[in-house]
Amino acid sequence: MHLFQLVRVSRQLQKEVQSQQQFNKQWLLPLLKSLEIKHNGKFSSATLKKIYNYYGIYVPAVICNSYCKLNGKEMTDQEQQCATMFGILSPLYDDFFDEGTLSKDEIEAITLDPYSYHADTFEEKVFKEIHLWLLQNVPYPERYIETFQQVFLSQFESLRQMDQQLSEEELLKITYDKGYYAFLLYQDILDIKHTEAYKKVLYTFSGLLQLGNDVFDVHKDLHSGIYTLPNLSQNFPAFKKYYFEEAERFREQLMNLDFPTERKKDFLIIINYVVASGWIAILKLEKIYQKILSPEDLMKLERKQLICDMEKPINVVKRFYYCYQFSRGNVSIKSL
Repeated sequence: MHLFQLVRVSRQLQKEVQSQQQFNKQWLLPLLKSLEIKHNGKFSSATLKKIYNYYGIYVPAVICNSYCKLNGKEMTDQEQQCATMFGILSPLYDDFFDEGTLSKDEIEAITLDPYSYHADTFEEKVFKEIHLWLLQNVPYPERYIETFQQVFLSQFESLRQMDQQLSEEELLKITYDKGYYAFLLYQDILDIKHTEAYKKVLYTFSGLLQLGNDVFDVHKDLHSGIYTLPNLSQNFPAFKKYYFEEAERFREQLMNLDFPTERKKDFLIIINYVVASGWIAILKLEKIYQKILSPEDLMKLERKQLICDMEKPINVVKRFYYCYQFSRGNVSIKSL
């Protein structure tokens, strides 16, 4: 792995993010306004923030676009629209579970049979409309709905994370399943048939990214009564070691796939930008764990003590460095 390749991919990713931001201004923003008018409601500020700053960028520009390039194709206009639609769909679906606005049976019904579902609230009406639009526009509707069923099941299973008595093995499976099916659903909107070999790689890196996300969300999860591996760990060095080993395993699995080497390296760099972010958050949390007696002591800390701001210039530099290290491989955990 040469440094110039990392620079090239980084610049290209930045351009694609900026392009998606421009697309959102021209296409997504008018759509959101039209949905509010049509269904006589308003998106909450929290939902809009998730759409603009996360899902509406991350799903199309990073998850879907990088997978297209790995497969040697450009994302079509329709695929970009479908991926951007998930910028709206994902936070609404999460809220059905997190805020308890719908029962399990209602969420299952709107997921698997949106045609027959009677939507009452603004959020339900918007979700139903987008879900139906996607069913009519994705290349493989049956595959899409089958994966969405698994997303529903994994999301419902994740509610068990409010039980502090869950074993680490149970937490790990819940975490990886949740990450895997979410990623698989995003990529199901593309006109690409997944190989079984790729699915194994996807399971590894989507679970890895979900672990990293849990590190960033330690404060929020603790105060919501949600238990995750990073906030429940009795042996944080072991958690750190596991994350590192999974990053290494992802690289090895990916490089064994039947794609041109340069495409695989480009894809590796893009995913490792997110892996590197998780690593930076882990290093910060590790220092905190060294000063406290138990995971319960995390509850006493303020949000600003636990938050890891990836916009800080020092963290931007660190992310670039760790992305390079994870991507080139053959590094020891001590060197990081």
